[in-house]
This record gives sequence, C-alpha cells and structure tokens, in this order.
Amino acid sequence: MLGKLLKHEFRATSRTMLPMFGVVLVLSLLANLSFTCFADAENGALDILFGLFIVAFFLGLFTMGVMAMVVMIQRFYKNVLGDEGYLTLTLPVNVHEIVWSKLIVSFVWFLATGLIAIAAIFVAVFTLTYTEFGEMFRSMPSFSEMLRLFFEKTAITPWQLTGAILQFAAIIILSTLTGCLHFYASMALGHSFSNNKVLLSVVFFIAISFFFSFVSSLLGIFADGLAMTVTVEAGSSVMMTLQELSLGSMIFTLVEGVILYLLTTYCLKNRLNLS
Repeated sequence: MLGKLLKHEFRATSRTMLPMFGVVLVLSLLANLSFTCFADAENGALDILFGLFIVAFFLGLFTMGVMAMVVMIQRFYKNVLGDEGYLTLTLPVNVHEIVWSKLIVSFVWFLATGLIAIAAIFVAVFTLTYTEFGEMFRSMPSFSEMLRLFFEKTAITPWQLTGAILQFAAIIILSTLTGCLHFYASMALGHSFSNNKVLLSVVFFIAISFFFSFVSSLLGIFADGLAMTVTVEAGSSVMMTLQELSLGSMIFTLVEGVILYLLTTYCLKNRLNLS
C-alpha cells in the first residue's frame, strides 16, 4: 500500500514541482545568453536586459527552494490535517505508511531541487564553446591520476575518503528527513487541540527548535572539549577528528528524527482533532 501512496503523492506534487524545474532551467539558459551576449555591451537597454535576466534567474532559484518547502508542508497539512484527513485516515493503511509516504516524496523533491539548482547554475555560468570545453578536459589529468595526487598530498586513505562521503550522504538524508519531521510534529501537536491550531503549530515549531538547539549547543561544547583532548593526547589527524564530529552530528540528528517521528505518529493516532 505504501507504493500506491507514493504514486499518488508524486502525481499530486509533480504538477507543481516539474513546471517549476522547467522554468528555472529556462531562466538559466536566458541567464547564460545574457552573460554571453549582453555582459560587455555598451548599451543602456542591453544592460537593463542583462540585469533583468540575472535577477529573474536568482529569483527563480529562490522560488524553487521555497516551493519545495511549501509543497512539503501543504501536502501534510491538506492531506492529513485538513478536510482530506477524514478520507486519508480511513484508508486501509497505518499512520506509519502515511507519514513515510510524505517523507519519501518530500526528500525526493528536495534532492531534485538541489540537483536542478546545481545544474541551472552550471548552465547559467557556462560560457566555453564545445571546442574549448573538449580541450579543457583533454588537458586535465585522468581521474585515477587526480585521485592518486589527492591521496599523496592529503595523506588521506581511500577508506577514510569513502567513509567521509558516506557520512556526508547520511547526514544530508537524515537532516532532510528530520527537517520534514520538525514541521510534521509541530503541526500534529498543534492539531491535537480544538482551537487556534495553526497558531499552536507555530508555537510548537519554535519550542521544538529552541529545545533541540539548546541540547545541540550543550553537546557541541562537550564535543569540542573532547575533540581537543583527543587531538592533543592521542595525536589524531584532522580527518579523524572531523569524522568523529560528523558521526556525533549524525547520531544526534538520528535521535532527533526518531523523537519527532514518534511524536508525529503518536499525535496522529491518539490526539488528532479534525473538527
């Protein structure tokens, strides 16, 4: 049943996100055109046109990021806490499947938004011709050679690099899911009451943010002191210290996400007030 929920979620959200992606990519092409044709033009009208294209491109990037967040919040609010909630919560699925369908779809759109933003910026600033692009790559050393030079210069082992990449990917995934759950838990708590649900959701969002920021600050102070002690006493490398700190951050984010997930599912199952 989770597959059917995911299919429905993607179908509902793609109507907003896919056109947004298309608009941003078109704006990146226009920005590239303005860089190529108008940047050095000594003409007032062309200068204005150049500025308009650049401003429109950055506004498009900003709007795309905001839209991904709005879609994430709106789908949960409308589909679970709003009028559609009466239907959603009577489907032959459990609350966990409902929450995970929202989380997975939101994560995919956030990931796609980031990739589209990177691609759009690359397209906007890419000014090399096909010939120049080919010559640039031919003049570069091979990928294996670059890796060899990197390991020689940094004294980092392939296992350390692989572990760092995997840790970074895990932090990105956990941070994105936990960020979504922050909104979900706040809204679920706010809608546990009969009145002022939206206002209470905002209050709970601020309270949850303050609580985890306070705990994170305390743990950060402790971790900094521990990292300095380990570095001085054991002579650990910078890479090892960074990996240990990122592992601590990953564990903290995971714990935060689990708490928010349990809070969300508990409120939806036992406390939700749709009236």
